[in-house]
Amino acid sequence: MTIAKHINLLERLDDLIRKKATGTPDDLAKRLNVSTRTIYNYLHDLRSMGAPVAYDYRLQSYYYKVDSSIIKERMKFSY
Repeated sequence: MTIAKHINLLERLDDLIRKKATGTPDDLAKRLNVSTRTIYNYLHDLRSMGAPVAYDYRLQSYYYKVDSSIIKERMKFSY
């Protein structure tokens, strides 16, 4: 996978997390056309960049534990 594609998928994942619209990990993998294992890898990448990602079983969605605008600033990508 190219770096640009990886960054694009991380940005899409970030957007869905900010909207609390990821669904389950399996649903999210299907939506992004990747494996569930890849979703877990991306979540690990986001967390390693300082994103406080958590999962809400009631909503069945990932979300940020703090204001998402702060996360967007932390995760600015430049290619």
